[in-house]
Amino acid sequence: MTNSRPRRRPRSYNHLLGVIRCFFAWMIVQERLANGAFESLVALCRRVDSRKVTRRVYEALIRSGALDRLGENRASLMQQLPEALKSRASSIASTQAVM
Repeated sequence: MTNSRPRRRPRSYNHLLGVIRCFFAWMIVQERLANGAFESLVALCRRVDSRKVTRRVYEALIRSGALDRLGENRASLMQQLPEALKSRASSIASTQAVM
């Protein structure tokens, strides 16, 4: 007889995921303290280091409600995310072209 319950991750793995999430939140808070509040999702994506904060991190932050102040609702933030990430990529490319 097969067990139909999903396998749980080991406790240490869940702890590691929590530490990683906390690190990304800390990076965003440090950026906010250094340069002021974020006006929009686009501003957040442009100001935070894209090598460390990925699309999946932004999606998790939106789903958790951490970015509720940046948009009308979570669904609208999820719709804005691809454009915000494109804007970030073009901003990085233009900065590198100047150098």
